[in-house]
Amino acid sequence: MKSPLELLNQVTTATLLLDLKGQFYYLNASAEKAMGITAKNLIGKPFDYFIDKPTFPIYEWLTLLDSGETKIYDNKLIALNNEREIEAELCVQKIQIDNDFYLLIEWQDSLLTKRHQQEQELSRQQEIQSQLLQNLAHEIKTPLSGISGAAQLVELSSDDPEVSQIIQKEVLRLSELVDRMLLGQKTASRLITNIHEVIEDVLQFIQLKAPSNLKLKRDYDPSLPELEIAPEQIYQIFLNLAQNALDAMQNVKSPKLIFRTRITSEHPLVHNGNQAICISVIDNGGGIPEELKANIFFPMISGKNSSGLGLGIAQSLMQQHQGMIEFQSEAGKTQFHCYLPLKATRAMAGEKHG
Repeated sequence: MKSPLELLNQVTTATLLLDLKGQFYYLNASAEKAMGITAKNLIGKPFDYFIDKPTFPIYEWLTLLDSGETKIYDNKLIALNNEREIEAELCVQKIQIDNDFYLLIEWQDSLLTKRHQQEQELSRQQEIQSQLLQNLAHEIKTPLSGISGAAQLVELSSDDPEVSQIIQKEVLRLSELVDRMLLGQKTASRLITNIHEVIEDVLQFIQLKAPSNLKLKRDYDPSLPELEIAPEQIYQIFLNLAQNALDAMQNVKSPKLIFRTRITSEHPLVHNGNQAICISVIDNGGGIPEELKANIFFPMISGKNSSGLGLGIAQSLMQQHQGMIEFQSEAGKTQFHCYLPLKATRAMAGEKHG
């Protein structure tokens, strides 16, 4: 049978043991990584040698806890003497090992916990969105069929069939767009693409209807590698975000729209030393109302007088690229961050060139 310390070595969350004098008795590898120090440098030393005493009231915990009882603290801020701060979901327990008692402290990073909850909520939203989009696709394709039939009748009775042919061509294009974007059919072709070229196409289009005083800023990282993506889908994502930004800035005296690209390794999409590309769309509009933020990626949810489909579709298309969209918004500054993991796209690009 494994000893208690051997079992704790297998725990993936950060875990440490303090004796009843408040001295470090044990740290696992996750705790070493989170605190930025090795167990060898802490074992036998008082806890306040490395942890700010007011943020770590162990004697209060020992007084409150009976053997085997557990206390949980949400969003507990722990200050370390190496200038690190840890915001964590803290679990504190008094346990007995052999004949001695210890304070067992286990924690998870609050940010990672929140992101996991966000991912679960996003998954739930996507299931609802999928059903709503299927219903919407049916409602769109029914009148499209009627328009196509009427155009054919016009062509038969007209001396100039060109207009009818244009109508039928556009109906076909819209029908295929519905199949691909709303029903997930006809997987789009992926090409080796410079992401900045896609952004430039979007900027060229939106300037046709943008206000004359709009200030456009390109903040590009020229070192970004080419990606294997579906360009028309990524174009649609950026176009939706840009159009939403323009709508949000309608009453702004000096509207400003920024497209920023960066490489990052600070995101849950990034694992094992890999990286992601972050494309940010930033505006100085009025911000997203608080009551809409939690459900902003639901279809039919929008701060505009429109169907609100843009963000839901954009998130769905980004997920098809193993990516995701996040946002931060306050009055005067809204940022949508589009994350694309580099590992998969680089691997696909390598196969393409090979």
